[in-house]
Amino acid sequence: MDCPRDTPNDTMLPILPSTNDWVFKLLFGDERYKDNTIALLKSFLDLPGDEFDLTFMNTALKPEAEEDKAGILDIKLQTKSGQLIDGVPASF
Repeated sequence: MDCPRDTPNDTMLPILPSTNDWVFKLLFGDERYKDNTIALLKSFLDLPGDEFDLTFMNTALKPEAEEDKAGILDIKLQTKSGQLIDGVPASF
């Protein structure tokens, strides 16, 4: 039996890095993959376990002035107690 590594490159699927904006939002900013987001946040936030009952929120940032550009956060969440967790802006 051939090892998958022995298949031609044109039949192999590329591995996309989690640092790619689209991939990051899919892995961590989509409620369908809430477990991924919770695991990521638990790795660097010191919050009680029950705080990770997260609500995903609208990630669009409205311009505050006419000359400002709109932005989109990678993730925007609210914890059980109401604490907001905002992701890094994806674009401005």
